[in-house]
Amino acid sequence: MAETIPIQTNHPYQVVVGQGLLEKTYETARPITDFRTVVIVSDDNVAPLYLQAVRDSFPETIRVESFLIPHGEQSKNAQNLFKLMDFCAGLSMTRTDLLVALGGGVVGDLTGFAASIYLRGIPYLQIPTTLLAQVDSSVGGKTAIDIPAGKNLVGTFYQPAAVLCDTGSLSTLTPEIFHDGVAEIIKYGCIYDEALFEQIPDIRRPETLAAIIKRCIEIKAEVVCQDEFDKGLRMILNFGHTIGHAIEKYYHYAGYTHGQGVAIGMAFLTGISERAGYTKPGTTLRLLTLLRSFDLPISCGLSNETLEEICALDKKNLNGGLNLILISKIGTAFVHKVNQQEFQYLLTLREPGLPEHAAFSPSHLKGTVTIPPSKSLLHRALICAALARGTSSIHHFGLSEDITATMDCLTKLGASFKIKGDTVLVNGIATPPDAVNLQCEESGSTLRFLIPVAGAFGINAVFHGKNRLVERPLAIYQTVLSEHGVKVDYNGNLPFQIAGTLRPGIYRVNGNVSSQFITGLLFALPLLEETSRIEVLPPFESKSYVDITLHVLSQFGIRIEQTESGYLIPGGQQYRCCEYTAESDYSQAAFFLVADALGADVALESFPETSVQGDREILSILKRAGAEVKSQDGVLTCRAEALTAFEADGADIPDLVPILAVLACFCKGTSHITHTERLKLKESDRIASTLDLIRKMGGIASYQDGTITIEGVGTLSGAELESFNDHRIAMCAAVAASAATGSTILHHADCVKKSYPAFFDHYRQLGGCCHVLDLE
Repeated sequence: MAETIPIQTNHPYQVVVGQGLLEKTYETARPITDFRTVVIVSDDNVAPLYLQAVRDSFPETIRVESFLIPHGEQSKNAQNLFKLMDFCAGLSMTRTDLLVALGGGVVGDLTGFAASIYLRGIPYLQIPTTLLAQVDSSVGGKTAIDIPAGKNLVGTFYQPAAVLCDTGSLSTLTPEIFHDGVAEIIKYGCIYDEALFEQIPDIRRPETLAAIIKRCIEIKAEVVCQDEFDKGLRMILNFGHTIGHAIEKYYHYAGYTHGQGVAIGMAFLTGISERAGYTKPGTTLRLLTLLRSFDLPISCGLSNETLEEICALDKKNLNGGLNLILISKIGTAFVHKVNQQEFQYLLTLREPGLPEHAAFSPSHLKGTVTIPPSKSLLHRALICAALARGTSSIHHFGLSEDITATMDCLTKLGASFKIKGDTVLVNGIATPPDAVNLQCEESGSTLRFLIPVAGAFGINAVFHGKNRLVERPLAIYQTVLSEHGVKVDYNGNLPFQIAGTLRPGIYRVNGNVSSQFITGLLFALPLLEETSRIEVLPPFESKSYVDITLHVLSQFGIRIEQTESGYLIPGGQQYRCCEYTAESDYSQAAFFLVADALGADVALESFPETSVQGDREILSILKRAGAEVKSQDGVLTCRAEALTAFEADGADIPDLVPILAVLACFCKGTSHITHTERLKLKESDRIASTLDLIRKMGGIASYQDGTITIEGVGTLSGAELESFNDHRIAMCAAVAASAATGSTILHHADCVKKSYPAFFDHYRQLGGCCHVLDLE
């Protein structure tokens, strides 16, 4: 049964909501005006589905024409606007004739703008076919097109003559487009109606969906009728849009949809508002939890400087100030005008999931989480794609500081990248530079992988880094590259400078150095004209990481032959473009799997049954410790009634050692983790930092001759801890704190951005008690 909602603006109209309404379009349109010509504007996605039904609703005495545009935000432009008006003029349409917008927000905005200026105004009917358009853009009379400077910067206020919302049209939406609309519904709950916010998780029930659509329209009607021209109250409808529009524009309306941009904007603003003290504590967590339940993004990779620059052009930027819409709690919004300095300050409070100093309370982690893609795989895939001619696609992509460092360096080498959601398109290097300075930040992978690549191209390159990366050893490259045609300038610390072109030959490498050195050579040597060999002198540690390299290389068409002593690399090979999908990261999954073994109830999504990752060994170790690990349909779970001591070899799994040490504290008996010597050369002296964490939390641990020994004390207590700027120590501390007795304080927790920027967001969503500390 259809319901009618009156909109009492300067030009009153009605919104009709129900099923099966498309066939009754003429009945809705007939009272509007004495029209003789109707132009139905639609796009190439919607027209095949619904255009005929709307056309057939009109009698034969009415001339009905259609005007189609390509789907997508890119079509909301001046060129299509003038084409539409030329089309109307060619039909000799008069002020009593009718335009019909059949589609989503792009069609509605474009049609409304054309109606407002053609003949200084003709009537138009909105028939929104997306959830987003039904609950938001079709009601209220805002019309606009985009220009290069920004979204919706050219437009009018012009009310439709009527709005017809056929909820049956929503059945053909993809989940992503449906969730776009959910983002706008979440906005309404945040700014106006907490009861609506609580109702949203049940939106997939048909009766709930209809009620939610009706409630959103009622809210917009209440707001618009009080402030039709956006001078005061109506501004609250822009919650999330200032940042959202900036994100859409930056990614050229291809990286994120409108709803995804708004979702990020709401999460971003609520996070900084809560940290600034404007928003009730805990509000961000409620919002993030709801957004993620509909697969909506909560963050993106734009820098503060980029956001500031793009937001400066937003149409809500008035008289040198920016009107930010914030919420004091769920259901209550307010306008907060800031100047440039205040906005810059608020931007420093971004990423509420990355506290510099954090306090933890014991908590039961429960829920489902999607672990980010393997950083090891992404590094390798990005480099292979950059070395291929043409465009490659890498799916299940995620940014972190290390990945950003690799992309920045590859960009300077001549590659280019375009991020579209969780996919990155990589255009390979066509013409490498003659000379370049490369800043590797704190990423050892970036540094060690790209040194031989630059040598293979004959680039004069200088490699820089930060913090402990400056001191991490590169002597093996100094030796082997100097023996094969590359002049090296290196004094034991970065910068590391090379000149000359790498020559093929036999490369001898000690197997107990970082496998990253071998991987770097495996990237470069196929580019040389002749065959080369790598001889690995035993013992060969971290071989599993070289196996990952071989797997990724094979996907991009590179042939490497394993021999008894190492690898045979044929020369003259060409990297081949491909579509590559990265696996979720087992080294990151290990933190939540261990939390499960300690009593949490977390399910990890999107994990393959088989994996090339050596850190999949975490599953075997957990089983040896007495846990039950299940993998079904790509979902990993772990449960344990009682845990017993275990033995683990750290040579091939160095990234797992800290969290395994925490696990051992809860196991009955004495556990040993062997071959851990090289952990001293990680982001921290990871042996010392792991022992520091365990001992301060009341555990008993020691180190001797490469072996960490942990006595199972059965529990840990709260403590004040230092991360040592090591992302894995910070994540260990959070997991240990959730199972500890008493509160824990962690300093420099924000170092998780190196590999897992969303870690604390996920931790909170799972019920982890983590609070930001202001120690200034």
